[in-house]
Amino acid sequence: MQNKVNTNKAPLGKKAGTLAVLLMAASLNAYSPIVSADGKVQSFAIPADSLSSALMTFAAQTGVLISADAKLTKGKTTKGLAGDYSIESGLEKLLANSGLKITQDVNGNYLIKSNKKASSPARNVEYLDELTVTATRAGTSIEESSQRVMIISKEDIERQASLGNDVSSALSNLIPGFSPSRQKMSSYGETFRGRQALYLIDGVPQSNPIRDGSRASHTIDLNMVERIEVIYGASAEHGLGATGGIINFITKSADTMPGELHQSAKITLLTDQEFHGAGSGVKLDYQVSKSTDKLDAFFSTSLKDQGMFYDADGDLVGVSDGQGDVMDTYSYDLFAKLNYQLTDDKSVNISLNRFQLKSHHDYMNVAGDRANGIAATSIKSTPLGEPLMNNVWTFNSGYQDDNFIGGTELDVQAYYQKFAGRFGIGTYGTFQDAAIAPIGTLVDQSENHSEKLGLNITVNKRDLIDDRLDLTFGMDYLQDETEQELIHTGRNWVPKTKFENYAFFLQGSFEITDDLIFNAGVRHENAELNVGDYTTLATYGSQSVEGGNPEFSESLFNAGLTFNITDELQTYLSYSEGFGMPDVGRLLRQINVPGQNVDSLLDLEPIVTANHEIGLRYNANNFDAEVSYFYSTADFGYRLQVVNNVFQAQRQKTEIQGVELAMGWAFTDEQKIRVSFAHTEGKYDSDGDGDVDTKLGGVNVAPDKLSIDYSNQLTRNTQLALMGTYLFDRSFPDSGTADLSFDGYALIDLSVSHKLPTGTLNFAIGNLLNEEYITYYGQSGSTRSNNYIYGRGRNLAISYGLDF
Repeated sequence: MQNKVNTNKAPLGKKAGTLAVLLMAASLNAYSPIVSADGKVQSFAIPADSLSSALMTFAAQTGVLISADAKLTKGKTTKGLAGDYSIESGLEKLLANSGLKITQDVNGNYLIKSNKKASSPARNVEYLDELTVTATRAGTSIEESSQRVMIISKEDIERQASLGNDVSSALSNLIPGFSPSRQKMSSYGETFRGRQALYLIDGVPQSNPIRDGSRASHTIDLNMVERIEVIYGASAEHGLGATGGIINFITKSADTMPGELHQSAKITLLTDQEFHGAGSGVKLDYQVSKSTDKLDAFFSTSLKDQGMFYDADGDLVGVSDGQGDVMDTYSYDLFAKLNYQLTDDKSVNISLNRFQLKSHHDYMNVAGDRANGIAATSIKSTPLGEPLMNNVWTFNSGYQDDNFIGGTELDVQAYYQKFAGRFGIGTYGTFQDAAIAPIGTLVDQSENHSEKLGLNITVNKRDLIDDRLDLTFGMDYLQDETEQELIHTGRNWVPKTKFENYAFFLQGSFEITDDLIFNAGVRHENAELNVGDYTTLATYGSQSVEGGNPEFSESLFNAGLTFNITDELQTYLSYSEGFGMPDVGRLLRQINVPGQNVDSLLDLEPIVTANHEIGLRYNANNFDAEVSYFYSTADFGYRLQVVNNVFQAQRQKTEIQGVELAMGWAFTDEQKIRVSFAHTEGKYDSDGDGDVDTKLGGVNVAPDKLSIDYSNQLTRNTQLALMGTYLFDRSFPDSGTADLSFDGYALIDLSVSHKLPTGTLNFAIGNLLNEEYITYYGQSGSTRSNNYIYGRGRNLAISYGLDF
């Protein structure tokens, strides 16, 4: 780097051997700092230049210390900086479209890092700055993607966490096209663009492909998450489970200067608006990280005791004592991550996550009267059986080599996960067996057990054909063993089933011109089920089912174009196929016809979805917008239908389409607003004639949703945020459940944070206007009166956090 001011060595992270403190105003006297008392930097006039020179000028004028790796800025330019900017906004402007981002160390010094496998930019921007999306495997930037991509920033995640929201509620609030949250432990009935989302944590799948207990969104605490990458639509590149989209949680890492120890602690108090004792809760968070020249270490723990929820009238919300609840629970998460730099371009990493969410087991549901509009509630009681819970162990390891054979990039990931999910006890009709107890008296409780092993290998070869072609190829392997037990009578509801899936893929990105990029790829999936002979429960006729080893093979294709119409306006067009398995366990356990053989069950065939999408992105100065239309089909889709108050799986052709719109405007340095709208609708083939003719119900598609997010930096130390969601009315006149119409509602949340001389104080109000409403699932997803439940009324959270 030219004119480098090297006052001392300061290795950091992946490029530990090459990082030096470059820019320090104390050693450059060409300019005088002109920083006003309120933190604004005035009258910049930095011309377009090399990025390194512009950063040196900026550092000299502001008097701040900026550190960067010379390799990161080499060959990069900037459009310059003109006008009044704060330090942060000025740096972001200089770094725009560079693929770099700023962070601060504990001393307030600024660090410039690559966005690859790192946190998103400090400001809340979903679409604008060039950001590498790790979930795409090829490391595609948002600007090059031919699918809609959304990055949920650390700032947005912290706002949701400040409200005490669980992961499912946070995703519902933040992602257009995602169903309204049930506010329960179960995410049953929550869909993404009308299909299932593939949940990942650092690339490790959280979904259980054999017996979907709808618990995949409750395997990590938000305090462990740095950002969330959301890829809309089917993914041929990622494969198994990604029929509706990908939601990838990127966990936090050590982010300190070498030799420094950084700790943070936070306490959050939670309560309902009337301060009921049963509605109170507390959450404790602690994190510590340290870096050396070679090793980055990070550890975090969260403990939460959550009380009951109260509706707008101050009555207890009905607890879900069948599928599980986040009320009346305690949870903890222990997370540790180590990264060791073998050489400048080779590293290894490991992480361990231990998460548990478990009911206190102190309340029971009192069913309401759906026909007469009476909602379910809860009473203090000690239920029978064992407490409902999620129990998850996840081990993840990786090896990265940025200079593999022939200059390729190699990424190898191996993981293991052990999952247990316990559901409610009861005299459910399905559990009855006259040979054990009189019909109607047999009490039992189910529990899912799954173990996953996986291996992902990704190889990237970049800058081929005059730097115009990038190729990505690799292999994925997954083994999953799952069963569902009835723990009080020792019966198997779902037999032990082994699932093996391996896939090979090739993905390419070719820059046809400076403004036109063509993306295409192919993935070949191979899957096999292994099921032994088993007998269904008595209520299904105690059918003897012959086991088998059905095998499935599919080739998936994707192609897309991204075209820069102008410097500000971009359009994209894509086709992508997704691969998923139906809920195999549900299909196996509900067999009620004699003489069945697993090898001949057509209902076990995979779900292959074809997603078509077209969109426009616009980015000019402080305004950005994106609009997209998608159309998704599955010739042999998967749908849930209520039959005699019980959900049954149906395999039918489905078609889903929708429109999504998002806009953002930073009308001052302090004030920003984002608006999004999502519309989804779908149909299925009810009579098997090949034509879709009946609307999908509320358990399969979301209502239209309008979201508004406004933030205002009131003072240097005080920030206010308002987050609003409006769900529109919806009816399902020919869906087979005409009574499951939906009356929409509006919710507004408020968050205010203030930096004290020591620490930060945050005050948040959920459901600020105390809206009274029955949840979307309660109205449109279930006919049961015990699921006809009010949503949470006004609730309060106050927290104090300290970095040291």
